[in-house]
Amino acid sequence: MCQAKYGNFKQDLLLGQKYEKLAQIAVIEWLNQGLEVIEERNDNLYDFKLSNGSTYEVKYDRMCSQTGNLYVETQSHSRMAGLSVCQADYYIFAVGEFKTKFYIIKTDELKQMIIDDKYFRIHSDYSKVGYLFKLDVIAKNCLCI
Repeated sequence: MCQAKYGNFKQDLLLGQKYEKLAQIAVIEWLNQGLEVIEERNDNLYDFKLSNGSTYEVKYDRMCSQTGNLYVETQSHSRMAGLSVCQADYYIFAVGEFKTKFYIIKTDELKQMIIDDKYFRIHSDYSKVGYLFKLDVIAKNCLCI
């Protein structure tokens, strides 16, 4: 029952990894500077680093296409998580399963959006806490590729 409502961790992890790879390709093609991925991480600091030194955290939001909302996690199981511990220079939101768009924002700017109350609701459930943003609010502050 929990899996149907809250997702399946292993399935979500595989989806996340898929969209991390797609984001890498999209960012490298967009920057068009002969860059390459020099590091990939499986921790909470960032997902990948390019040869120019910039780091990226990728979040795939599978519900955004239906709801128009993006979720930004800050706590998991009563511990700081997600945006609260991320050390990436940039956050990338992957939206859409077939025609995926990547919304790129500086991590510090995303944090400032929370300070400035640009979100519309704090979401808290049995294990996670985070902020819900309307996609159009995020899009106004992002580069979309």
